[in-house]
Amino acid sequence: MINTTPWIRYRQLMVTVIFSFRTSLGYASLLGVSCYLFLIIFQPFGTYNFEDSSKYLLLAGYGAIFAFSYLLASFVLSWGSEWTMRKELVRMLLVYVSASILNFLYNSLIVSQVPMQWINLVYMGLYTLSLYVPIGLIYFLASLHINRAKPTTSVSSSAPQRPASLVPKSLLDEHLSNSVSLSPLFLQILFL
Repeated sequence: MINTTPWIRYRQLMVTVIFSFRTSLGYASLLGVSCYLFLIIFQPFGTYNFEDSSKYLLLAGYGAIFAFSYLLASFVLSWGSEWTMRKELVRMLLVYVSASILNFLYNSLIVSQVPMQWINLVYMGLYTLSLYVPIGLIYFLASLHINRAKPTTSVSSSAPQRPASLVPKSLLDEHLSNSVSLSPLFLQILFL
């Protein structure tokens, strides 16, 4: 059976994030450009069949929507001084929901010019999810990596804790105590 207590405490770890418009604008631009490049390079969702003289300009609108959604979610969640992993996950969820709705409106009113129907909102939500999962996962893992070296504190105590890690300390200690020691020669062969 899996012990979930360390994972529940992990979402309460504070992430050293200082909300500033400049930092959020940088991340939003990176997210928007990543989305735009993904749409241009891979041309998913039938965009390879879409022929229009302003195709790349229309695809840039989806990147702008992701950037705007990120800025909006960052602004909404900027209240309070503590930024926890839970708050970061809520921001990612808000970006997804707002980007899905704005992509639906953008696609219905500007790109495809089709009547707005609820089923199209569901489809656009799935398209947005399939586009946002790789980009959002890369962003989330990069933010974990950046914050890993910085000391973090638990919400329940103000004493510094160990750096953030993808594996909770209790699970890591349990695994290390049961592991077999490897010889340096084996490690050299393994990593060559």
